[in-house]
Amino acid sequence: MTRFLALLILAPAIAFGQSTTLRITNATPALTVPILSGSAPIIDNQGNIYLQCQLQPSLGICEGLSTPVSGTAPTLTFSRSGSGDLAVGASTTLTWASGNSPELCYATSTPVTSDWNGAKALNSSQSISFTSAGAKALNLKCYNNSGAGPERTVIITVAGATAPTGGCNVVKSEIADTTQRALFQPDGFTQVDKTWPGTFGVDYSFPETFSDFYPVGSWTLAGLSYSAVSTRGKYISIAFTGNGNPLQLQWNSAKPLSFYAPARFASSVYVTLTACPGDFRIAGTFQYTSPDPVNDPSFVAQCRSTNTSEALLSYGPSAMSYAFCPVESGRLYYINIVFANVLDGLSTSETGCSNTSTAVCDISVKNRPTF
Repeated sequence: MTRFLALLILAPAIAFGQSTTLRITNATPALTVPILSGSAPIIDNQGNIYLQCQLQPSLGICEGLSTPVSGTAPTLTFSRSGSGDLAVGASTTLTWASGNSPELCYATSTPVTSDWNGAKALNSSQSISFTSAGAKALNLKCYNNSGAGPERTVIITVAGATAPTGGCNVVKSEIADTTQRALFQPDGFTQVDKTWPGTFGVDYSFPETFSDFYPVGSWTLAGLSYSAVSTRGKYISIAFTGNGNPLQLQWNSAKPLSFYAPARFASSVYVTLTACPGDFRIAGTFQYTSPDPVNDPSFVAQCRSTNTSEALLSYGPSAMSYAFCPVESGRLYYINIVFANVLDGLSTSETGCSNTSTAVCDISVKNRPTF
């Protein structure tokens, strides 16, 4: 995908050479334009520079550098369902439609929201929720060979708890036990942050989930699609805010569903429910007694299910029973999932997938009330 750009800039500030990028140093901040390899810039007698730009997300999208050379830039409508403030953990649906044959639509957000970032379908909808309060600006812009259409923005004010009292206060370097330290936000691994609807289907917000078991793993890493994405060197952290009810997370071997087939089996998986994302430490007791970390009642055995592809985890108010992983209303927690055997440590080269060559697998998960 390419398009022509007109850049208004003084020629001496351009440094050419063998690179496929054009660095513009007298802009604030400085800009780097990805250009099509072999493209020769042309400077007209007014000092405008024309060149072919490589239009793809991995190299950049020529943001704010040009006016269309010819034709008509894309049109775009962008809106959300409902109105007013959105509660932490609740979801709203974003809907957009583009016109004039766009080649690419690209999402950005302030503050950065992992579920609203990068290339998007040209016409679609998406459910989104947030784990923290505050104003969220969700932006979308579409591009074609004639240039960029106007950016559209949806502002959502999220109201509610932003973090648990005495929340995730664990500092990795301060964990005294080196074996446990290596299991906390493990080095070399990529943390994949997900929301409830970004994991269990776009129509569901916490504490809901799919009416039957829902695939989690490579399916999740591929953006809720069946693409063969490796789980090796990655873990999933699903943020949610406790609602004060006793619930049960259950998972078993992956099984084909109407939208998911054939099954891609996992031989081992480690699931934790913790106050910190990426916390895979092993707790050897059912009662919180350790001073490391301070004020983290989730550092107990009932919040961790080690190396089994089929298990369940009951969670809810700590006053109900010691057998429940303690989860209080209005506090932020994370379900962490890694497809690996943690008893001998974690390595980015290992996998808990039955297919060890591809490291592609899933478990089937559902969330339900428990009494």
